[in-house]
Amino acid sequence: MRIRQASPQDAQGLAEVHALSWQAAYAGLIEPQFLKTRTLQRSLETFKRNGCTEIWLAEQADKIVGFCRIGREKDNGELLGEIVALYLLPQFQRQGIGKRLMQTGIDQLRQRGYSTIVLWVLKSNVQARQFYEHCGFTAEPVEKTLDMGTPQIVVRYRLTCES
Repeated sequence: MRIRQASPQDAQGLAEVHALSWQAAYAGLIEPQFLKTRTLQRSLETFKRNGCTEIWLAEQADKIVGFCRIGREKDNGELLGEIVALYLLPQFQRQGIGKRLMQTGIDQLRQRGYSTIVLWVLKSNVQARQFYEHCGFTAEPVEKTLDMGTPQIVVRYRLTCES
């Protein structure tokens, strides 16, 4: 298993991970009709439109099995590093790959000078929340509502990096 920065040629593999992970992670948590709209084609269009920059992927036997996208968030004038997305195919979970992808994202953000890193997670996604807490993130009293077929609350998590 290796981790490397994604390139535009990885869009198909990234889209496959994204679409399959969405179906597995959000089944039973969000409206089934909304979940059906999260197709491989839609994911592929998103990667082609938004590009593959700021994405680090995990490969096993030349197959993309997960990825982490980083970015930044502005909060009351303060720029924070952000883990924008972290997805891993279900059959590759609980093998340390997600933790390695997360650490890669954190390291990349720290190299860019961010000492505070945030991420947003569906409040009802207990498994993801436990994973983020295991990675050192703590929940903040900051929430927002997203339309995912029905209103869904997402909560922000924060990690403060040591200098």
